[in-house]
Amino acid sequence: MKGMIITIFLGVILLLSSAVCASAAPHRRGAMIGTPARLLSGHEKTNFEASLRDLRYKMGANLIRWQLVEPDPRSPVVQTWDSYWPWLQSRLEALDQFLPLCQQLGLRVIIDLHTPPGGCSLESGACTQKIFLDSGMQQRFKEVWNHISRRYRNNRIVWAYDLCNEPSGTAAPGLKRWNDLASEVAAQVRRNDPIHQIIIESVGASIRTLPSLKPVGTPGVIYSVHIYPNYGLNPNSLYWDTDYLRGALQRVKDWQRRNRVQIYVGEFAGLSVADPHYHDFMNNVISLFEEYDWPWTYHAWREASVWDVERCPDLRAVPMLRRWFSRNRR
Repeated sequence: MKGMIITIFLGVILLLSSAVCASAAPHRRGAMIGTPARLLSGHEKTNFEASLRDLRYKMGANLIRWQLVEPDPRSPVVQTWDSYWPWLQSRLEALDQFLPLCQQLGLRVIIDLHTPPGGCSLESGACTQKIFLDSGMQQRFKEVWNHISRRYRNNRIVWAYDLCNEPSGTAAPGLKRWNDLASEVAAQVRRNDPIHQIIIESVGASIRTLPSLKPVGTPGVIYSVHIYPNYGLNPNSLYWDTDYLRGALQRVKDWQRRNRVQIYVGEFAGLSVADPHYHDFMNNVISLFEEYDWPWTYHAWREASVWDVERCPDLRAVPMLRRWFSRNRR
């Protein structure tokens, strides 16, 4: 009887915490950022701190998507567990270095496993993540999230765990497909951590594959897609037009309504900041996110010049983002 009471009590806590997080989710607007691969010192540390402050105070963001990423997912450093584990630890140490500043600034953090164990293989001509090809790496993927969720379960500046960036690849015989793997890992994370949100992306994080994703039974899960003119949309269309975007996102909205879940847009951007339609695309697609109450992080704050809004020749771009960020709770 005592065990049953404890189980019911924990279940109520999970449901209440999920409801609280879900109600706050629409008030999260931010950016994906370029993240350090190691502990920083000197000018590098000062510059990165200044970048976080600018994102919070000059722009008004209150959310960052922090990548645990290897720029080349085929790199030997992520291909074997013996090298991946120290690689992961160095990136978590870099995250730990700046979490106190994020706390001070009021920047909530999404921990994004951008490069899962094993990286990816291009043998088939497309990126297939090793977690779908190698049973050992699939098991290591579970171990990674067991470790991360235990490490950050009491850290309240962390907002969510993004289980895998753009999961891609057909599962080899005997291995779990993404939906089943994500369901299992989400349940494991929730056992470790009853507080933080869990983010599950559709296959490839595409709006086209979202309808085939089956929501998992774990509470406190948000579902995520990425949106670019050449990714999920038709770059040869009037992709910046509000009516076109509304039609393209209808399948996401329908899926959300049907399953009664929260949607989060983890990445989105124009073709580049040099695209003459960059401002209109960003402004119009954000207006729809706001209408649908979808939290969002745009791609990307001071990571690469091709998507750096501060380098956009259209001088309306930065004020436009500031205007949307001004809706955040200070």
